[in-house]
Amino acid sequence: MSGGEVASSARVRIKGRKLSVIRFLILSIAYTIPWVIMLSQLAYYSKVYGPQVLLQMNIAFYLPSIPVLLVAGHVEKLLDRKLGSTASMAIRITAGLAGCAAIAACYPFIPKRLVYLLGLVVGLGSISAIAFSTSYQLVAWFRSADTIALGIGCVASGPLALVIQIALHIGTTPKRWQWIALFEIAAGIVVLGLVSAWSLFLQYWGVMTGKVPYDDTSAPLLGFTEQVHALQDIKMPCSMVMWVVAWP
Repeated sequence: MSGGEVASSARVRIKGRKLSVIRFLILSIAYTIPWVIMLSQLAYYSKVYGPQVLLQMNIAFYLPSIPVLLVAGHVEKLLDRKLGSTASMAIRITAGLAGCAAIAACYPFIPKRLVYLLGLVVGLGSISAIAFSTSYQLVAWFRSADTIALGIGCVASGPLALVIQIALHIGTTPKRWQWIALFEIAAGIVVLGLVSAWSLFLQYWGVMTGKVPYDDTSAPLLGFTEQVHALQDIKMPCSMVMWVVAWP
């Protein structure tokens, strides 16, 4: 990791305003929507695989992600040393979201056997955990509103999944075309999240690598002390004018 990046991350908080908020919202929806859509079809899974499938899916999704994140922590340090922290983030979030998109796109075409379902869920849990952890490293460069948007996106994926199912008229036993459309739409949303993430990297790459100084156009031109002195300079002539006017 280069010294410039360390110094920049210590003092810069990028104010991307509405556009960055929207992009972080889309980003967090992207890596949560495939899992939410999978769980939304629990009634169908219970018919095919039995009532215990929910517990099996949750174990397959969450448990393997713990060792994966531990290993990813070591890989992250290696990438940071070799490429710098910004390039490391870009690689990891790209791998995470691309993996989520691939799993969502392939999911409707796997054989209807429990082992294939759980295997894909293990992959989704592991790869989405990488995207999740990296997104919070990325948002650390931005203001608190962007962090809030990232959290809201994780919740917003639920209502969005419901809207998609209503639009496709999916019941307890989806038709083949509905099943494919459901997960291909999810894959498309993940790709949109990847585009959002890369738009942030491309826009602020120079700032995050320390090569370009960050110019916050919304910041006041004067510091606090300078503002106080300026106000005093203005106040003094004004008071003199009032004294002259009030003089009989």
